[in-house]
Amino acid sequence: MISLGPFVASAVVRLGGYTPLFLFGGLLSVLGALAVAPIRSVR
Repeated sequence: MISLGPFVASAVVRLGGYTPLFLFGGLLSVLGALAVAPIRSVR
């Protein structure tokens, strides 16, 4: 199975450097937490 993470990370670093990479990672973390919140609230 091929992972897209390294490809996306290298594209972000090439386009903007490491600061946008960390911002993108933080944004994805928040979106992941928001996606899990409705699942956890079912119980």
